Amino acid sequence: MIASFSHPNIKGITFWDFWETSAYTKNNFMFDADWNMRLAGKMYQDLVYNKWWTKESGATDTSGEFNVRGYYGDYDVTVTTNDGKSKKLSVAFYEGYDNVIEVVMG
Repeated sequence: MIASFSHPNIKGITFWDFWETSAYTKNNFMFDADWNMRLAGKMYQDLVYNKWWTKESGATDTSGEFNVRGYYGDYDVTVTTNDGKSKKLSVAFYEGYDNVIEVVMG
């Protein structure tokens, strides 16, 4: 999965046999018959949600910019000013585009 994720031509990953009772092969499933997560499931969860999930926070620089390097896809962005005003946006970043958002706080 790591090798596939790192290749630029891979656009998605499909899983088969993730549950023990419906698995075609033995010992390749993420959940046992009682839906307890096995080691494979824990490794998947760690990769996707801890290593590959973009979670950033910080403050803008003197120019009012904040830069993040993340993966292509959909993001929920929350911007909060020093006086507590907040704005939430849903944005998408795609290959071949500038992938820049501008948030104006009024």
